[in-house]
Amino acid sequence: MLNDFRSGKRDEWEFWFPKKSGETGQIYQKFMAVRDENGKYLGCMDVTVNMDLFQGNEGKNTPDTIEEFKAVRPE
Repeated sequence: MLNDFRSGKRDEWEFWFPKKSGETGQIYQKFMAVRDENGKYLGCMDVTVNMDLFQGNEGKNTPDTIEEFKAVRPE
């Protein structure tokens, strides 16, 4: 993955996977190449989301606004 980022072959990798054994739900993880204004590779950033946060939100899988996100986020 990192070699693909460094070479410019890819800029993103996405993964969906189940939670740990015995737990229900899914995790979404996305890795993104970080580049400067000239396209030089600087590093990698990743985002990991527990998709259970968005279940039961009127059939939506993702919130449209930050207010919707805050409404489904556990305290």
